[in-house]
Amino acid sequence: MLIQAHEHQQKREMTYPSKVCVTMTDITFPDGDVCELLFDEEKHSYTVGGEKVPSVTRVVDGAFPKQGLIDWAVKSGADFFQASIEQYVLAPGDAGTYMVPQRVIKHIYDGIKTAHKTISTEAMDTGSLVHKWIEDAIRWKMGEGEAPELPDDEAALNCIEAFREWAKDNDVKWLAIEQKLYSRKYKFAGTADALAEINGDLTVIDFKTSAKIYKQYHLQLAAYAQAITEMYGKEVEKALILRLDKDTGKHQVKLFEPLEHVRVFLSCMQLREWTSKRIKNLK
Repeated sequence: MLIQAHEHQQKREMTYPSKVCVTMTDITFPDGDVCELLFDEEKHSYTVGGEKVPSVTRVVDGAFPKQGLIDWAVKSGADFFQASIEQYVLAPGDAGTYMVPQRVIKHIYDGIKTAHKTISTEAMDTGSLVHKWIEDAIRWKMGEGEAPELPDDEAALNCIEAFREWAKDNDVKWLAIEQKLYSRKYKFAGTADALAEINGDLTVIDFKTSAKIYKQYHLQLAAYAQAITEMYGKEVEKALILRLDKDTGKHQVKLFEPLEHVRVFLSCMQLREWTSKRIKNLK
């Protein structure tokens, strides 16, 4: 039933003069109702029937303070400061006092402010390489396109090796990749990394290259599972977070029953709506 329903989805890509890529997906629900889901890649926004609907990732990100990212940004600045002092101020083994040129001070100051952005961009580039390779590899397994070539990036290669090891150890039947989703009942949309039968269980999957598995990932997959259940009339039994380590080439798995967490995700939606109204009232 699931694969048959998936075949009813038709995707069309349109490129506007502004070079913004908009993907249109026709979603057919089990009762025959059809809706057109529009995804604006640049704005990461979804539209159904001319009305914007919240993105799953933005709902979740808006509900959780990113203390881990704050700590990481501070550490990135501190690491840059230490490296700059050692490079420009202190000679090896020297603990004396030095006059620091103004240009060096400015370089250090600017570097501290932007160190986290530089590292974040590098991490995003690696994550994009990994996701693209996995997407192409799965499409190839599903009979679409060709086997992807390996990237040159060492961190990306480590993640790909971790993915291969996980896939080798499990019985995986791929059903969909980069699946556009829409919850008609709760009015939210998103894109699941993959959908598969894993060891016999219908499973929604999210690939991560982050430093660890964060608790909000559970809500992201819970929302995807809710939308899939509505779209195909078949309950998603499992959700799997597959973290691929950029340094070690090892993988970490978190497997859970996603529909148990839907209620918490809906609370995040309510919080987002309340916050949005409060901000508008303050203007």
